[in-house]
Amino acid sequence: MVYHIAGGIIVTSYFHFYYLGILGVLGGFFFLFWIVENALAGKPWFRLALYGGLTLGAALLITAGSLMLLDPRYHERPVSSSGYGVLEWKFQFGAFFRGYSFNQLRFPLERTADVPYESVAYLGGFVLYGLLVTLALAALRRLPSVQLIDTDHGRFLRLFLLASIPMAFIALGETYDLDNGAYVFNNYLNPFFWLHKLTDRVTQFRALGRFVWPFWWAFVLGFSYYIARWWQHRTLRWVLVALSLLLVLDTRDAMRFYRTNTQLPNILTANAPTLPMQQLTGWLDLKNYQAILPLPYFNSGSEEEGYRLTIDPDEVQNNNTYQLSMVTRLPLMSNKTARLPAHLAQKLYSVVSPGGPDPEVLALMDRRPVLVFLDSAYYNGQNNFYRETLATKPEKLAIFERSADFIREQHLQLLHRQGNWLLYAWYPKGR
Repeated sequence: MVYHIAGGIIVTSYFHFYYLGILGVLGGFFFLFWIVENALAGKPWFRLALYGGLTLGAALLITAGSLMLLDPRYHERPVSSSGYGVLEWKFQFGAFFRGYSFNQLRFPLERTADVPYESVAYLGGFVLYGLLVTLALAALRRLPSVQLIDTDHGRFLRLFLLASIPMAFIALGETYDLDNGAYVFNNYLNPFFWLHKLTDRVTQFRALGRFVWPFWWAFVLGFSYYIARWWQHRTLRWVLVALSLLLVLDTRDAMRFYRTNTQLPNILTANAPTLPMQQLTGWLDLKNYQAILPLPYFNSGSEEEGYRLTIDPDEVQNNNTYQLSMVTRLPLMSNKTARLPAHLAQKLYSVVSPGGPDPEVLALMDRRPVLVFLDSAYYNGQNNFYRETLATKPEKLAIFERSADFIREQHLQLLHRQGNWLLYAWYPKGR
């Protein structure tokens, strides 16, 4: 079991590192409640505590340790992360009652306001209507007596639910505004509230709403396990059948939506329709070029206070630039990643800033030209995305407006024009 748990955490952490925090904290509380339960019952607990500690410690050491070893710039990355505590990234309780757009079955008490994507956690018709029936039976004193802890499954689900409750408090954040900010809930039940006093690294898990996922699963599985026991009572079997039909309806709607709305063509695959980009560059001898510089320039993902170094790209330009990179097999001089050290972002911005590229950037380049890909739609009034989104960032708006100056100052050579797209050659080290 130790190998399975540690292996599962390690593998899923490399799918997405948030799973290290989510599964690590969940596993820690699961073992803690299991140990306490055994101790209170007079059962052996020390060996369990030893194995649990070794399992979680090994998972943390292997995942975090390998990240530090494989990342040559780990020491340059900030300890803390901006965005921790942002309301849109915390869990919002009403999300339990916010049905999806594709759900034909609606719950009587439904949240109509949208919820941020990090808070999506609809419980579904099966659980919500099942809770209504349970409350009604309890009010009528007809709720059946059900034994839940007499099996290993029941014990596991109980420990799972107990361990997930602290996760739900983490998802709410360290503080939570009530009555439109008239009151604030200081969430002392949030383990991160106390962990944050010891280290700022906890802020790296800034999308706190994701920590509600274990609670969602524990609640849904636990309620399903409970209500399935109603089958033992002849008078309630029809209720169980009716609730199961609601589950079937929600599943049907979800599968239909998945097939028709989410399975869209991937524009970044080898089989994507890249003909426009091929027409733009197909006549070039691409081995004579070293990189692609898109204009307007964008940099997205630097972790600095206020995101002052961030220019998020328009989705259309971002997709076109990525397709161009795939067609030409040339690297991009723009950046859309995560946790890029701020001083490296500054060096990238120097490429299009007055005075030209930073010497360290030039040192990394050879004498081949760079393909400069300009989308004039953002400058001729057809698309005002950057002018609108950068209105509150005058320094970055100036970077956007500098494209014409950059072309003139660096003596770019126009190679081709295709609609709003212009392709230039830039010789950063001269011809």
